Amino acid sequence: MLAGDWATVNQLMLEFDEHKNKSIYPNSQELIRKLYESISKNIPAVLAGCERSGMDDQAKMLVSALLQYLEKDSSPEKYNEKLIVYRKRYKDEKYKPFEKDFMPPKYVKASWNFSMGSGKIFPTGRLSNQFSSNASFNMAMDINIDNVFTSLYMHALGMELQNPFTATTAVDTLNFNLNERFWYFNGGLKTGYFVIRNNRFHLAPYASISGSYLESTRYKEEEDNDLEYEIFNSFTYGAGLHTEVKVYGYEGNNIYGGTTKMHLSVKLETGYNKIVKVNDSAFKGDTPYVILALVWGFGQF
Repeated sequence: MLAGDWATVNQLMLEFDEHKNKSIYPNSQELIRKLYESISKNIPAVLAGCERSGMDDQAKMLVSALLQYLEKDSSPEKYNEKLIVYRKRYKDEKYKPFEKDFMPPKYVKASWNFSMGSGKIFPTGRLSNQFSSNASFNMAMDINIDNVFTSLYMHALGMELQNPFTATTAVDTLNFNLNERFWYFNGGLKTGYFVIRNNRFHLAPYASISGSYLESTRYKEEEDNDLEYEIFNSFTYGAGLHTEVKVYGYEGNNIYGGTTKMHLSVKLETGYNKIVKVNDSAFKGDTPYVILALVWGFGQF
C-alpha cells in the first residue's frame, strides 16, 4: 500500500489463505511498528491511491475500513460502521479469508470492574418494626459489554433486634434480647441495559435475582452455624438503578507489551429486593437498599 502497488495488494487479499501461514521475518515486530507509523502518517495519500487503483469496489471498501482502524485519532465506532455497511453490501466469499483472519474484529466496548464499598438497607413491613439497620459492606464484579450491564455481587450487614422474642428450633428454645445482633446477607446477579454509557457517566436500570438470609449470631463456633435461628433464607428478586461516575482514567502495561485502559470510578446503586419466603409472618417484609462503592476497572469505561 505504501508503495502504491495495488495489484499486489489485491492479489494478496484474494489469495490470503495461501500466504497466511508463511514464516515471517526475524525481528518483524520492529518492522511492523515502523510500517504502522508510516501508514498512520500517510493515510489520506494511501486512501487516495486506493480509490484511483484498479481494484474492485469491494476490495477498496475493505482497505478503507482497515485504514479507518489504523488512523490514530479515529473512534472505534467509525470502524464498526464501515464493517457493518460492508457486510450488508457484500455477501459473497471472494475476500472472506482476508476479512475473517486479517481484518480486526468488530470493536466491542467492554470492561471488567471490581468494587467495594458500604451502604444500607431499609426494611419494610413488619421486618422494619423488628430490626434496625446499620452500615453494610458490599463487593461486586461487574462485566459491561456494549450496552449490557451485569454484576455478581454480595451485600452484608449486622441488624439489631428492636423487640425481644422467643423462638423454638429443632434442638433448643432461644430467648433473643433487645439489640441482639442478627446477620443479613444478600448475593446474586444483576443484569440491565445502559440508557447512558459515555466516557464519564453510566446509567442503567437492572433486574436482580439472588438469595438472602437473616439469622441469629448466638453460636460462636463455626460448626454450630446450622443451629442458628433463621428469620428467612429465601430466593429474592428485585429491580434497581445503577449509576457510575469516572474519577480517573489511565493506562497500564499488559503482559503482551502493550497497554490496557484502566479507571477508578464511584458507583451508586439503589434497588428493591422482594423476599419470597419468611419463616415467621411476624417478620414479613422486604429489603430496599442503597450502596456506594469505589470501582477499579479494566477496559473501556
